[in-house]
Amino acid sequence: MQVFNTHGVQVVCVTGTDAVPAQLNFDLTFDYSARDTTAVYIGVDTDDAVANPFDGPLPAVGSVTVPFSCYGPHTYSFAAVGADGSRDEGSVTFVNHGDPDPYAK
Repeated sequence: MQVFNTHGVQVVCVTGTDAVPAQLNFDLTFDYSARDTTAVYIGVDTDDAVANPFDGPLPAVGSVTVPFSCYGPHTYSFAAVGADGSRDEGSVTFVNHGDPDPYAK
């Protein structure tokens, strides 16, 4: 993957109070660009975005929006596949920088 941009997004889960509404789900948008690629795949919480895609096949250049459900963390994997079957892969993990999961033990 030659270009992979998350726009510096941070996930901040907020359980909410009377004064602050809860924010427990987010959409994350990724821009990507790959050369010599026939398809791009994105996976969520998987080691193999091609075998277990959230979305794909996608074009070699584009943008994709995926959900983040609090409280995470969640790993987003990208795989660019060439005409010969070769892969260029990468991933990024987002963690919650807000309130802790109230149900975690």
